[in-house]
Amino acid sequence: PLTPLDRPQLCTRRRLAQRMALGNPMQLYAVRRYWGEMPQEDATSWRAKLQRDCPILHEVMLEERDEFMTYRILLALERRLAQRSVKGQSLNSGALGLPALLEQRAVLEKQRLNEAMRANQSRSTIGSHDWENV
Repeated sequence: PLTPLDRPQLCTRRRLAQRMALGNPMQLYAVRRYWGEMPQEDATSWRAKLQRDCPILHEVMLEERDEFMTYRILLALERRLAQRSVKGQSLNSGALGLPALLEQRAVLEKQRLNEAMRANQSRSTIGSHDWENV
């Protein structure tokens, strides 16, 4: 299922208007340069230029939205992990929370990798002994 990640546009517009009015209304003139413009340079330099020219716009439109979308992704991930089971054990996100669930998944994945490496080592040592006897 698809989950909308971005916060509502009205919320973003209100945050921007509030920050511009309280912060530095003169940045509105600098902001005009960026409206409707498709950057010709790479995204990193465009973001740096935007942060230099309009720090409030950069903070509200990019940093706050990035944080909000990251939070929404983590919530969706927590819901999916809660619905899955690991090696037959049902994960209970209500009791554990996302960090504990991720730690549990990491431990199980590490165990699986260690088992695979041990199996691979045993096959390679058997092969080397076979070559030594020839």
